[in-house]
Amino acid sequence: MSIFRSLHSRRFVTLTVVSGLAALATTGACSSKDEAPATTASTGAGSCAPQDPACPALAIESECLALVDNAGADKFTLRLSQLSITKPQALTTVTVQKIVSDGVNINLPACNVPGTGTFSLLTEFDLAAGTFRTGGALPEADPKGGYCYAYDDKLGVEPADAKLTIDADLRFSTAAIDRIVVPIYLDLAATSAVYLPLRNAVLKDGQLSPDHNCIGKFNAAGLEPVNNCLPDTDAGIDYFINGGKLEGHITLEEADAVTVELLAQSLCVLLSGDPATYGDGQKPNKCKRDGAAKITLVGDWCSTTDSAGGCKDAFQLSAELAGSAAKLRDNCVVPGGGTGGAGGAG
Repeated sequence: MSIFRSLHSRRFVTLTVVSGLAALATTGACSSKDEAPATTASTGAGSCAPQDPACPALAIESECLALVDNAGADKFTLRLSQLSITKPQALTTVTVQKIVSDGVNINLPACNVPGTGTFSLLTEFDLAAGTFRTGGALPEADPKGGYCYAYDDKLGVEPADAKLTIDADLRFSTAAIDRIVVPIYLDLAATSAVYLPLRNAVLKDGQLSPDHNCIGKFNAAGLEPVNNCLPDTDAGIDYFINGGKLEGHITLEEADAVTVELLAQSLCVLLSGDPATYGDGQKPNKCKRDGAAKITLVGDWCSTTDSAGGCKDAFQLSAELAGSAAKLRDNCVVPGGGTGGAGGAG
């Protein structure tokens, strides 16, 4: 089933959050610099570049902690290594950003980026064909072994393809992907997830490294050993220096069809930032509607023109990102039977 058919069948997409996140959601707005790292990796004096032998040698040598070497390849895959959301405002809170960053941060603490590695978004390039594929991946306990795309026919989760534009200096952008559902898994067993429906998603202002291994780079020089090599979000210091942008939008109707179970409210209400004003007070709390059954909340984007203002039936999503070379396994189970891996973008 295509994403288009799934979303327009008006099936409800559920955001299920593991109980352990409840404590996170109720913590104060603390900066990441105040938190203790999950694991302390060895670092050289005055440096946050990984040196622990438990970190793969290639990652240590790479400027972005790459797990495979794409040098000279026309077809290659990168995994999202950082996602810095700037819009909508409701998704830029400390709590939401921490949930996202903890999942994106790869589960190789010896590489000085302690995370759970449960949120993996793959970007698959085919330079010869001029095509690009992206989609969420299932969590992997050992990221060195590679990743498989996630599929869920009922929720419309599947990778999506787009035309790739890339110049001689490896600056790239993609054509818009009409619709894609991004799964944000919250545990390695993939039993809990957040599903984010995006429309007209594009990557832009991207810069690939000459060896095809990196979008952006690990911020070894900006992190401080005295701070356990943790990022300082208050000072704008992250684990990675971003090298590309993601843009798209979320319609209010599709957001209202998403229930955030932890908060007992829809994603539409969450995006409003004001449940008392825009919620209908029901269980779950969904966006209030007028006599014509139209959502009263006003977004900052129009889905029909894909621009600001206008019908205001959506919220724009924008983020900056970094990526690192990863393996797309060739023994992944795909819908319809059989296995598959690299080469799907062509």
